[in-house]
Amino acid sequence: MLTKRGLRDSIFLMPLRPHESIENSLLTNLKHLLGAQYVSLSEPSLIAYSRDMWPRSLLRQRLGAVGKAPSLVVWPADTQEVAEVLRLANKQKVPVIPFGAGSGVCGGTLPVHGGIVMDLKRMNAICSISEDDHLLDVQAGMLGEVLERELNRRGWTLGHFPSSIYCSTVGGWLAGRSAGQCSSLYGKIEDMCRSLTWVDSQGGIHETSLHERSTSAWSLDPLILGSEGTLGVITSARLVLRPLPQHRWYGAYRFSSIEDGTRAMRLLLRAGLRPSVLRLYDEFDTLIAKTGSTADLPEQQVKDSLMSDLLGTLNKPLRLAFKGSIKRVLQAPRLLNTIADVLPNGCLMVLVHEGKRHHMSLVGELSDEICRAEGASPLGESPARYWWEHRYGISYKQSTIFSAGGFVDTMEVSCTWDRLSDLYHSVKTSLKGLAFTMAHFSHAYRDGCSIYFTFAGAAKDDVRALDLYDRIWNAAQKAVFEVGASVSHHHGVGLSKAKFLVRQLGKAQYMMDAAKEVFDPQGLLNPGKLGQNNGSVGVGLSGDQEQMEAGEVLHNLERDLGHGKVLARSEVASLPMPVAVVKPENTGDVQTCLKVARNSGTKVVVRGHGTRITSSLPVEMPGDCLLLDTSSLTGIEELNTDSLWVRVKAGTALTDLVEQTMKVGCRPVGIAEDCHGTVGGWLSENSKIPDAILGISQPATNSIQAVLASGLVVKSVQTPRSAVGPDLFSLLSGTSGAFGVVTCASLKLEPLPEVSIVLSA
Repeated sequence: MLTKRGLRDSIFLMPLRPHESIENSLLTNLKHLLGAQYVSLSEPSLIAYSRDMWPRSLLRQRLGAVGKAPSLVVWPADTQEVAEVLRLANKQKVPVIPFGAGSGVCGGTLPVHGGIVMDLKRMNAICSISEDDHLLDVQAGMLGEVLERELNRRGWTLGHFPSSIYCSTVGGWLAGRSAGQCSSLYGKIEDMCRSLTWVDSQGGIHETSLHERSTSAWSLDPLILGSEGTLGVITSARLVLRPLPQHRWYGAYRFSSIEDGTRAMRLLLRAGLRPSVLRLYDEFDTLIAKTGSTADLPEQQVKDSLMSDLLGTLNKPLRLAFKGSIKRVLQAPRLLNTIADVLPNGCLMVLVHEGKRHHMSLVGELSDEICRAEGASPLGESPARYWWEHRYGISYKQSTIFSAGGFVDTMEVSCTWDRLSDLYHSVKTSLKGLAFTMAHFSHAYRDGCSIYFTFAGAAKDDVRALDLYDRIWNAAQKAVFEVGASVSHHHGVGLSKAKFLVRQLGKAQYMMDAAKEVFDPQGLLNPGKLGQNNGSVGVGLSGDQEQMEAGEVLHNLERDLGHGKVLARSEVASLPMPVAVVKPENTGDVQTCLKVARNSGTKVVVRGHGTRITSSLPVEMPGDCLLLDTSSLTGIEELNTDSLWVRVKAGTALTDLVEQTMKVGCRPVGIAEDCHGTVGGWLSENSKIPDAILGISQPATNSIQAVLASGLVVKSVQTPRSAVGPDLFSLLSGTSGAFGVVTCASLKLEPLPEVSIVLSA
């Protein structure tokens, strides 16, 4: 058994003294650059910046252990000063950890290798507001609540309301791909972002121009967004603004099961409704809410989910059985979960619409009709109104359990609608004997949804509690992996989910490591996060490949693929003539071709059926290349009309795809009926699809499978949204095939309109 003392000695490092890791010349230069008052080596500062709100760190602190501290803390005032700090740190190979407000729950800002913590909160200005274009330029260090209050004063809203809004910053939102409580209407923070200003590890300043955020163009922003400070430091952003809503419609409903409730959520979105709030609580979460009447309810009876109210929820005999102790209650999770499962309670849905006053009665009436049709009992406005007025309270009510000797944490994961029930029940089952668990469903989209699990536990002592905490996370994330869901939806990865992300990425982890190698070759930006390695992994062509003769390349292709899939140079009517033309029929064929090409140093060009050539090379076909013709890589693998997605092979003609999906009452989003070319060709030119309601662009796919230049096959988890580091798979759409060959993709669908209206002149 690991002892408390052994735990301290083997894991926890006390704060370093400044002189042990920072040279005097660097300290002098930083003070000269920023001013001495904006460089701190004081012990209170170092201890304060050695932590965030990761519950595992809180457990460690209860053991009397302090994590690794930074060597110093700096507060730059603008982008130029950020760049200068990074140049100085890069020169002396000192790690730099960007810091917002410290409200992260994943250990994302812990200085595990010491170094400089760069607090950006001095950079807290609104730079400009363009009312005509609905755009906001804001610095990364501005606190969310301060920003929203100022926007409201001017008649605007960002629409981004994370529960941490009082203690989180714009830069933290962007670095972690944050989601607000109104994401079903406004989207996640990456959906609101039009451009970024960021600084690389060498101090280079980058700024995205607006045209680079169009649907047909690609920029580096998807890699910086969500990178948690490991690839660059975000210093400002241009975000989309919305007019402050004139009116809100509130409604609440009780469903007999989560399946009924989630089906209603899906149908609400399918009908074209965009609630600002759409949340469904499972049975025990609903029990805590205590909303059992359609009449107006006292405030005490309508509470959001918070484990600290656990004893208040249990009736008196049950409290007496546990002798009134929160810690004692949480040490019997199997009994507590069993009691929660058998309590007849139903599931509460909170629904809020916002917008123009004359629209609200219409959307409210349609929402009510859909919910009632799925068996819901209406509860009136009061539960939803109370939730809205107290929606930030949950974040500040976990301390009761920690004070009582237990612990509490949350896990937000996401997947498409067709796997949502399996995901919920799998996680609940995996934790039944480990922790008391409840959940709510929120952040819903047409093709899927997020589940927000809350679990609480306790053990006889804190050493055992830490071990229990790790076993809970391992069990829960194993269930997430087996269902095929994303390890995070909006809290990010940091340290807490790093090993789970590595497992989810599989071979795509090489893409993550390669991005780190390119953006931060010395591994100095927030090291140790996202499960990244800093060494070169050779994802693309590396070294000097043997230059084979065309005949030898052809021989190797015929040997590995068979004669039927390979056309020799003499059979190709194309000038200049390629070495050979290969018509792969599956992902394995593509993988074989790219391995042969890599080993021989042969360039590769991809051509879809009826489309122009797309590759990492110029549009003109180079001589002595290998031409991959994807016209045989065709067919729909699966089509799900409930979750509104279709998984289709890259060589499939767009006209065929549109025709097949329209037969079942849907059509691919962003693809016109008369659009020519192939799915792969279309994806090579489009990374985004337009959202007519929000006036922004969103991802064109919810899953991609591709073969990299090295022959590695990579595949993303199928999910509508996630927060799992940089969007690595953005490299495979909208980039003209420069980073890999897409072989299959899951495209988003939309239902065909039930009614067509023709307006005469």
